Amino acid sequence: MEELRELVDDLRGLRIQEINSTRKGGGVAEILSSTVPFLRGLGFDVRWDVISAEPEFFRVTKTLHNFLQGRDGFSPSMIKLYWDTLEKNKDILDKESDVIIIHDPQPLGLIKFLSDEERRNKKVIWRCHVHLETIPLAKMKDIEFFLRSMVESYDAAIFSTFQYLPLWNVVSFVIPPFIDPLSEKNRELSREEIEKVLNKYGLDPEKPLITQVSRFDRFKDPLGVIAAFKKVREKIPCQLLLVGGGASDDPEYQEVLAEARRAAEGHPDIHILDLPPDSHKEINAFQRASSVIVQKSIKEGFGLTVTEALWKAK
Repeated sequence: MEELRELVDDLRGLRIQEINSTRKGGGVAEILSSTVPFLRGLGFDVRWDVISAEPEFFRVTKTLHNFLQGRDGFSPSMIKLYWDTLEKNKDILDKESDVIIIHDPQPLGLIKFLSDEERRNKKVIWRCHVHLETIPLAKMKDIEFFLRSMVESYDAAIFSTFQYLPLWNVVSFVIPPFIDPLSEKNRELSREEIEKVLNKYGLDPEKPLITQVSRFDRFKDPLGVIAAFKKVREKIPCQLLLVGGGASDDPEYQEVLAEARRAAEGHPDIHILDLPPDSHKEINAFQRASSVIVQKSIKEGFGLTVTEALWKAK
């Protein structure tokens, strides 16, 4: 830490605002939960704000999120609700910040509510956590201006890998996401702690465990995991755990959770757990107890659960 403090000495006191769409649930909130106190410890003045919106807004932004990952459904008719909601959130912008970092598509358009004068002495950065690799520009023709005009208004954009850099005129950087090895989700656990969690949720500590940790999202393909497990189970005695939850900005998760439960119905070795977003010790125990960790994402911004599994020598 002392080396880092020396490295950022000239930036000490810099005022930074982080803005996203949920304080709990999903990788962005988890990353910010670690980085905000970490940056404060280095001497930065950091605040973290979350936009507020009605469920219909999050249905629109979920559709936009899915569109950016290659699925049809987003239409120009949804744009008005998007702008109306962000206009109601414009006062969230900290005009005194030196740097404003806006995360993902939900609050992306907030930059349009900063005047040239308000931007004169600050940098505004978009941090994209979404998989963008396979979107053909032709497919985006109808709404490309909507997206492009927002992204190109930023001073810079940050992406998770080089493959996701868009063909737009914005200064771009690549910063892979990361895990916090000292957090409750990644710290070492004793065998007793692990078995206590397994017993609490009805898992057999003596039977090989296959686990996928993820939001209940169609891009995480939980139905595909269940189908694959059923084939494996015909030959190998083992158990499957799909564990995750949702977030306030993800209106589809209950639908996907119900689909997964229907697919698993009647199979005693398939366990589906919908846990609160702060169930970090439980997730840690499940990962450490697993013989195999699966992440069968069809599209993925980065896949922090893979990094978590690697950290635990899986």
